[in-house]
Amino acid sequence: MNHIALELLDLQLEKWAEVKSDPAKIFELLQLSQTNGNPIKSVLFPKWVNFVKSRYHGALEEANKHMLSVLTKHF
Repeated sequence: MNHIALELLDLQLEKWAEVKSDPAKIFELLQLSQTNGNPIKSVLFPKWVNFVKSRYHGALEEANKHMLSVLTKHF
């Protein structure tokens, strides 16, 4: 992805975090489930992780729980 696209994605992810979007839905929107069985290798995976942490700001345990829930469906 180019630099401008990643910046726009960051802005969109911030908005999704503000409106409390579902981490599983964003995982699908970013097409992380379509990465040949390993979403962690995608350049978008760290963006999704940061989104989930922002979504559950101040509640790292809750963020980790939701990330694990989504990831266990794809591994």
